[in-house]
Amino acid sequence: MSMIEKIEQLAEFSEQDIPLFADFDDCIIGAIYRRGKYYAVYSRSKMLRQLMNDNGWDYFDSLDWFCHNIECAYGGPQSPLILIDEMPDGIGDLM
Repeated sequence: MSMIEKIEQLAEFSEQDIPLFADFDDCIIGAIYRRGKYYAVYSRSKMLRQLMNDNGWDYFDSLDWFCHNIECAYGGPQSPLILIDEMPDGIGDLM
């Protein structure tokens, strides 16, 4: 069973809408429950990889588009969550 099917079953079982990003079904890695609501969780690295594959973009073009059109977009109080599961070298030094 795919993760999207699991999320759809969870939504049906919990009788809640679980908002999703369009066209990124293969990038869902799970769900989280917080304050009485379920949220879909997406892998940022999978989303970037999909953008690169679908559009023929390099990493930086994909990241730029992702930041402006997905990451910074407000989809309401129950927007899907994005897990930053991969960082370029050197980013950890800033934390």
